[in-house]
Amino acid sequence: MKNFIRGIVLFGAGTILMSATLLAAAIYATSAESWSGNSKVGSVLFSGNYVNSEPLLLGFPFVVGVLLFVFGATIIGAEWYKEWLNEADAKLEKLKSETPHES
Repeated sequence: MKNFIRGIVLFGAGTILMSATLLAAAIYATSAESWSGNSKVGSVLFSGNYVNSEPLLLGFPFVVGVLLFVFGATIIGAEWYKEWLNEADAKLEKLKSETPHES
């Protein structure tokens, strides 16, 4: 149960950090006059070249948010799988004990 809670906390922190970073990049992208690459938001996130504006350096917090999100999801998935496996083993043992044995 402790690992499940840790996973939820990491998952939530990653979600909040990614969302805040993407929101800041989207808001800042509206005022960027030019950008490098295929998208304004991607350029703002990962320090593209701008004309008359300062880079926000949002790439590091975005990557940290993605990592927290992935680690949290992995922990939640592993704990869910362990619980599911234990329930399946218990059902199998119950079925084995209920069936009559011939001697």
